[in-house]
Amino acid sequence: LFGRFALSSAVVLMGEANILSTSNPPANTALGTSAYLQLDLEPVQGLHFLVTGEMKDESFKTLGVSAGGWASVWWFFFPHCDLRIDGIYRNEDNGSGRTDMGMLLGQLHLYL
Repeated sequence: LFGRFALSSAVVLMGEANILSTSNPPANTALGTSAYLQLDLEPVQGLHFLVTGEMKDESFKTLGVSAGGWASVWWFFFPHCDLRIDGIYRNEDNGSGRTDMGMLLGQLHLYL
C-alpha cells in the first residue's frame, strides 16, 4: 500500500505499508509488517529536506517492533547529478533485548 499527498508544491507527505512473509520449510511461515511515513520539504528547487519514520515487525510472535528515523538532505546540483546525506537512527529488537544504532550515510549519484 502506497500513498503520496502534495500539501503544496514544496511539501509532500508519502507513506508505504507492506506485509512480509518468510518461509523456511519445514518451519511455519512467519508474517510481519513494515511501514514508513516521510515528509519532503523543497524550499528551493533541487534542495530537499526529508524526515522519515519507519517500523518493522518481522514476526508477530517472536520479536517486537523495530523502529527508526531518518533526517536527510538531498541536493540535485546539476542535471543527472545529486548528493544525499542521511542521518539514521534505529532501535531494533534482537531477541534478548533492544539495540540502538546510529549511522551517517553519504551518497553521490552521477547517472545518464
